[in-house]
Amino acid sequence: DISSYWYAIGTTSGGTDVLNWTYNWFDTTMTESGLNLTAGTIYYVSVKAQNGAGLFSNPLSSNGAILQTPTNPPTAAFTVPNTYVCSTELLTFTNNSTDATSYNWSVPGATPSTSNDVNPTFSFPSTGSYTVTLNVTGPGGTDSEVQTINVEVTNPPTASFTESANTVDVSFANVTFTNTSTNANGYYWDFGDATTSTDQNPWHTYTQLGTYTVMQISINVLRYNVMLQLFLLL
Repeated sequence: DISSYWYAIGTTSGGTDVLNWTYNWFDTTMTESGLNLTAGTIYYVSVKAQNGAGLFSNPLSSNGAILQTPTNPPTAAFTVPNTYVCSTELLTFTNNSTDATSYNWSVPGATPSTSNDVNPTFSFPSTGSYTVTLNVTGPGGTDSEVQTINVEVTNPPTASFTESANTVDVSFANVTFTNTSTNANGYYWDFGDATTSTDQNPWHTYTQLGTYTVMQISINVLRYNVMLQLFLLL
């Protein structure tokens, strides 16, 4: 009767001070990266199962593993999963470095422009090319990785429209919708009577008396925005 698995990481058996209980779907293995761990500390992984009624099994914990100080020379590496962001969105860098204990990021033009986080987040003011430098240090030495990334920044869409009439006669129930959305390049309309459209400025004919809620979803490559509006058919 298992519907999902959960896991946590802590410095004590059953502890969650490093990572709180995390949903793992049906997967029976887990990988967690980017944790701020301390060499010489024992860490425990705990797991529990959940059934369809929302009940949990008793947690079980590992015997614990000591995090050892690396001795090999460190290797700096990172990836940027997505460089298309909204103006209000932060971009997270994924640190793939090995055998390092400290990290120093430099991204001129971003906010903030520097960070010592393992997996830092930055915001970018505008579309353009940015140089990212990661310097890593470990007991075995230092290393650096430099990448130039192309970031495309867009403003989030705003859904908006007007209609030719909000009360119409059923004998000639044609309604034209004028799209006034901004920062959008795709549209989805639901006219409230089980019919839809993806036109930019659609028109629609109603056949039954009633009150209808018209929904417009405005979309760009990153975000969507929804507008709802009521009108009467008499």
